[in-house]
Amino acid sequence: MPTYCYYCETCEQEFDAVQSIKDDPLEECPICKENGKISTPPKRLISKTSFSLKGGGWAADKYSK
Repeated sequence: MPTYCYYCETCEQEFDAVQSIKDDPLEECPICKENGKISTPPKRLISKTSFSLKGGGWAADKYSK
């Protein structure tokens, strides 16, 4: 299952959540919930992927016809 990064504007903290791709985004911040605060729904962040192409080829050589 993928890990998603979230940002809560109420407590101004980032946190990770392991969710299925089919799951809806979180409605509550677990940090605020733990501290007894009511939070706005946290925002799902777009994170940098760890995917990279190795070796020669179009990505490394900027291949074009």
